[in-house]
Amino acid sequence: MSKKFSSEFVRSPHVLLTKKYSRVLLGGLFFFSTLYFFLKIEDTTSSYSYEVFDPSLTYPRYPNSSTQLELKELPPLYEEWHEYERNLPQHDLTLPPPEGRAARFLFMANHAHASGWGNVLQEMIFNAHLAYATNRAFVFDNYTWDHHESDYSDFKGKVIPSRVPISTMLSGPIIGGPFDPTLSSLSTSSSSSLSSSSSSSSNSSSHHTYTHPTPPRAVSREYYRSICPSPLVIRSEETKGKISSHDGQTVMNGWVDRINELEDVRCVEFEKSSEQLFDIWLFGSSTVLSFWPTLRQSPIITQYAFSPLILSAFQTNKDIFYPPPSPPPASSPSFLESFLAVLDSPPLKGLLTVHIRRGDFEEHCRHLEIWNSEFSGFNSFPEMVDRLEDDEEDEDDSEDHNGDEEKGGEGEGEGAEEEERKKKMRRYQKHCYPEIGDVVRKINKVRKEARDRRYGYVSGELSRVYVMSNAPKEWLEELKKALEEEEEEEEDKWEAVYTSRDLELSWEQKYVAQTLDMYVAMRSQGFIGNGFSSLTSNIVMMRMARGFDPVYTRLW
Repeated sequence: MSKKFSSEFVRSPHVLLTKKYSRVLLGGLFFFSTLYFFLKIEDTTSSYSYEVFDPSLTYPRYPNSSTQLELKELPPLYEEWHEYERNLPQHDLTLPPPEGRAARFLFMANHAHASGWGNVLQEMIFNAHLAYATNRAFVFDNYTWDHHESDYSDFKGKVIPSRVPISTMLSGPIIGGPFDPTLSSLSTSSSSSLSSSSSSSSNSSSHHTYTHPTPPRAVSREYYRSICPSPLVIRSEETKGKISSHDGQTVMNGWVDRINELEDVRCVEFEKSSEQLFDIWLFGSSTVLSFWPTLRQSPIITQYAFSPLILSAFQTNKDIFYPPPSPPPASSPSFLESFLAVLDSPPLKGLLTVHIRRGDFEEHCRHLEIWNSEFSGFNSFPEMVDRLEDDEEDEDDSEDHNGDEEKGGEGEGEGAEEEERKKKMRRYQKHCYPEIGDVVRKINKVRKEARDRRYGYVSGELSRVYVMSNAPKEWLEELKKALEEEEEEEEDKWEAVYTSRDLELSWEQKYVAQTLDMYVAMRSQGFIGNGFSSLTSNIVMMRMARGFDPVYTRLW
């Protein structure tokens, strides 16, 4: 699927000036000329001092037509994006320290795979921060479903790419982008009162300060392999046993100390078969929040941004996300505003994005109830309005389920224990696998509670709904109809209701569309998500970093 990365490529940048790369260069000039044209004809509503993209790089061109999607029988392999990652400017041994021959690397070959994008992303953020905190170049890998040789995998009867380059979805330091030149130091202290459930052991109260005037940029796995043919390979289990805590700050400090013990080792790699450094037990508990004050300052968060492929998909579908008239007038945000880091991008006023999981989540939710699971760690900020233990039911909701105890011939003689079991099942269903009635009631409740609330530069009414979901089209159409018909008063009717099924996506965009949903949710004025979902937790984390009023960031 990709070319072998040769040491000759590293030594001599002149090999880039081939006929093939000349075409790529010309394509890049055309791409940035187009961006310059957009900048001139449209005004932006916000200013920024730092761009997350490196203007010296040539980004891949990509199809932007639904007709191309219809003509493709197999998923894309993203060759141009692999080539882009291969040509990152930091892949050069002649660069001055801390890069070039002085660079030190950290590669988690045991990173999550065969998992949803939300799970992979949350671990990747922590891994990238660890590399930054230890002054090493983070080695990024593909979003990997299968490690086998085939370029394609089967997912529930559908053909998907086995490996997708991260640069199709993200940009910024996590994928090799430049660090903010004003970056000077990061202080990591766990003296936080964010979560009452966070442990405060002596280990977690330790204080680390990392100063990196010029942190080394992240590099691709392919480049790393060419530079480090014989890395020091270590297993994670020994260090994890010594940390013996799920407190977020304690865990991160433990790994920083372990990596810093290997200061003289240039290439450090975790054994592919060993346990992940940051696992589901950490991300599944509110104790991870003790690390939030540190992570909130990290450039992995402050410079978190999305790829040109995702931003192009957003621009193509802007009619869904912006209010009419469309296209936006000159005084509205331009396409180039999207090139901001997420924390600096203006909100999508009036838009309420909701995340609804279907499919395999039905069975998963039953297991969560049996396990007495809590909301994911980053869905448990103390500022959050909605909590799993909140057991109050709306009057209409109670009426919908009054007859549940009569189903299946169960009579009035049921004991208190059975009643509690049913009550628990119903509570988990509402939070994890809500039905259409639950969804409509919650959306209208959030809209009413958010009415007239103000924060920063956002105010006013939630007027449009975007549903990000893997639900069948028929189910989503039924939901749209229910939302459109719910309110009797004309002024309370939603201006528009759209779903993921309404998006116009190109061949390449289709297989990374969940990232577009995340981008929209992070910028929407309002958001309702699934407290058990890692995808939701990544969205909530970025919305908390942005400073959204918690009344606008909700859970089922």
